[in-house]
Amino acid sequence: VKIKGAKDNHVERAIKHTARTITMRKRPPSTMGQLRRRTDKDIPVIHAILESRGYYDGKVTYTIDRSRKKARVYLMVEQGEQYRFRSVIVEFSGNTDKELERINSVLRRKKKVVAERVFEEQKRIINQLKRRGYPFARLVMRDIEVDRDNQVVDLVLNFDPGPLSFFGPVLVDGLEDLPDAYIYRQIPWREGRRYDSRKVRDFESKLLGSGLFGSAKIEPKEAASGTNTIPIEVTLNERNQRTIRLGVNYSDVGPGARVFWEHRSIFGAGERFETSLAVSP
Repeated sequence: VKIKGAKDNHVERAIKHTARTITMRKRPPSTMGQLRRRTDKDIPVIHAILESRGYYDGKVTYTIDRSRKKARVYLMVEQGEQYRFRSVIVEFSGNTDKELERINSVLRRKKKVVAERVFEEQKRIINQLKRRGYPFARLVMRDIEVDRDNQVVDLVLNFDPGPLSFFGPVLVDGLEDLPDAYIYRQIPWREGRRYDSRKVRDFESKLLGSGLFGSAKIEPKEAASGTNTIPIEVTLNERNQRTIRLGVNYSDVGPGARVFWEHRSIFGAGERFETSLAVSP
């Protein structure tokens, strides 16, 4: 299989990884009819790839060279012009929070249209909402209007921020040896403050970095009716607090050994203690 005319490397690479005529070339069809049907099914897939890169006028055809011992498929791609954004509008349904006015799209007019960048922008804006007190934000509508006469695209992203939320009680689950108080001392926010996903991720990283836990998952939960204060659920899996390692070495005076012992919560509150003993003849 040969691809001709795909000047955009992203397009060519996507075709190679998606078109069944290529991905299944080591399992060739037994008849020419089956080969044509397989290639026919690839045409709309390649059109979708072109549109995902902003080539809305792209065309795809193919020919099959039967003069060889093994038939060869030629995929001919005409990309056309890559469309650009004429306008990008970000909306927040039914929300008048002035804080949200600070969230602006990084997709600018006249920038080339690439679907991957749109998806990245959706994720970025949702993360911005979660940093500003909206842990349950979601995209509710993505509207793309293609103006083929002018080769431009109008994009509207509409988000539902959900309720403005504030840090509530922390609910700890999974502790066996450590006391709950150890977890509460690590919390980087005050109850009643505006929710910020960055503090949640920092808290999670801090717990994992302590070496006391094999896993740590922190999630906001829906608030009870009539309040915007949300509980934060902390689910932990404690590691074995004791570690013993043995080492053997050799020198000009003979063999030797070292015993290393570590306790990651010596007094039951996350204090770390370690010691080692060297033995030689």
